[in-house]
Amino acid sequence: MQSCPSAVVSGGRASMRVTRRLLLLLISTLGGIRIRTSTSHGAVVAGSDTLLDEQLCQVYYTLDDNNLRTCATVRSQVRAERRGNGTPTLELGNKETQPAMVFIHGWPDTSALWVNQFAEFCGDENEYFCVAPSWIDYHPDLPPSQQQTPLRWSEQRQEFENVLFHDLELTDITYVIFDFGVLVGSQLLYTQPDLISQVIIMDIPLLYTPESIGVKIRDPMPTLEMLLPYQQNNIKAYRNQDDALMAYNLNVTCGGAAPCQFCQIAPQQAIHGGIGTRTAWPYTEFVRTEPSPWYVDFFTAGSSSETTEKATTSPPIIPFDEWELSFIPTFPKNVPVLYLWASKIFQVPEWFQWIDNHRAHDGVSTYQQIDNTDHWMMYHQPTMVNTLMRDWLGSITTTTTKKKKVTEEL
Repeated sequence: MQSCPSAVVSGGRASMRVTRRLLLLLISTLGGIRIRTSTSHGAVVAGSDTLLDEQLCQVYYTLDDNNLRTCATVRSQVRAERRGNGTPTLELGNKETQPAMVFIHGWPDTSALWVNQFAEFCGDENEYFCVAPSWIDYHPDLPPSQQQTPLRWSEQRQEFENVLFHDLELTDITYVIFDFGVLVGSQLLYTQPDLISQVIIMDIPLLYTPESIGVKIRDPMPTLEMLLPYQQNNIKAYRNQDDALMAYNLNVTCGGAAPCQFCQIAPQQAIHGGIGTRTAWPYTEFVRTEPSPWYVDFFTAGSSSETTEKATTSPPIIPFDEWELSFIPTFPKNVPVLYLWASKIFQVPEWFQWIDNHRAHDGVSTYQQIDNTDHWMMYHQPTMVNTLMRDWLGSITTTTTKKKKVTEEL
């Protein structure tokens, strides 16, 4: 049994990785990268961005092995911004003239993970305006969060809402969520269903059963010992600020599979090296009981504007044992789903049956297994992932056109 969502991948690409990264380091200066941040006086100042300078091309870009300049071109066009309350984003395209595509990453990655999809779908030469926000404490150029209490999924969801809906004011979103981005991202979908038109979910189901290997989410709250070994290690590393355990977890428990396992990700982590224990904070929510479990402080009064303090004093709208799915009570019926998966450890038959039932309503929801890859399918099999995404989005357009034509004829 695997203890982390990884698998053996073909060695050809891996053997070229170090050489590619060295070459990309040499050409990375060709891009005119810009980061814009607002000072206390509202002025925009220029600076560097670690995700662009050290990760976008050097770590995550795996398209066109024989055409290394491609990433330099993409890199020169990507903008590093600060949105909402200061959330870092990577952006490409024009939100005023192009439909929006939003990408939410997970652990242990950064928003640079999506460069292969940026290259395919985003910018003036492609269809979409794309934005990939960072999680709290997932960007080394920012100071660490100053909270006295552990971070919560509900707070992260609110930060994403501030970026996407209040600052950028996006609508009609094509929504791409992966890993832990599925958990919090689906909750954002639940609170703002009218702003998201279709969702592409990668490798993490929204439905688990009590017998699931991964997250026994309906126990109703799992204890630490019920989680997978890598999940347990993440919680222990975070609570004890144990960088050695975090490194062991990445290299041994997870088999060194994460593309950015040697990256600097968490704030103020340079003296220790590695991604940093702060990045493990989302896992602590699985076992939180005080002052209440995560599902209580999130779904209260049905409004994303509710404060955490108010939320923890009220019961959830829908009792947890009546939820249709594991991380959200219900799924918007009019939002179609493409589910791409590779690692078997988290999959359950009930989730695929749920998608089949959803397809009976919308006619386009579907799922597809990606072969010869591990959890990071957009990294190991970017061309296949991009093709499946593009074909599916095209099928939605075709289906919508046919439905509109039938309606007009009636």
